[in-house]
Amino acid sequence: MFNPQPKPVPKPKAKTKAIRPRSKKRAKEYVEYNKIKNDWLHDNHKCELCGFMASEVHHKAGKIGKLLCDTRYFLAVCRECHTHIETNPEWAKENGYSDKRLNK
Repeated sequence: MFNPQPKPVPKPKAKTKAIRPRSKKRAKEYVEYNKIKNDWLHDNHKCELCGFMASEVHHKAGKIGKLLCDTRYFLAVCRECHTHIETNPEWAKENGYSDKRLNK
């Protein structure tokens, strides 16, 4: 049967804007952090848990604000040890590999 009313044409959807992974301010802080981290890892190249080559920095007190670049709280670790620290937070706190972040 013939329908005299044409089907409505759907309106094109507006393009969505992707959310930034970090703010412009934080992105600038990470540029500075990467320089500090690379220099620090060059001087501290052994994992402090197992003694193998360190490839990452664990932030014992977190990365919020100025703690991101504070080398006093850096811990040179390999990928395996970093994963172990992150997946076992109570063990890490007991052994001094992570600090309680609420006290900072």
